[in-house]
Amino acid sequence: SLNAYIIQIDKIDDQLLELLEKRKLITKMVKKLKKKGLDLEDIERENTVLDRLSDKSRKLKRDDLEKIYQPIFTISKKI
Repeated sequence: SLNAYIIQIDKIDDQLLELLEKRKLITKMVKKLKKKGLDLEDIERENTVLDRLSDKSRKLKRDDLEKIYQPIFTISKKI
């Protein structure tokens, strides 16, 4: 039923939120290390992440992944 799918989507959203919060904590630690002399902007790393995920994905194209991850990258830089 529709409600069963909605419940599944809600559970996935909860998992995504938890993972994004974990990512934020790790990004905060990385930022502290980078403040010690490394550049905070790392376009090469972002492209490496997108390439890796694009190669791994069976359902999402790189363009879709960029649309999802660019805001994540942007928010991560503001931490």
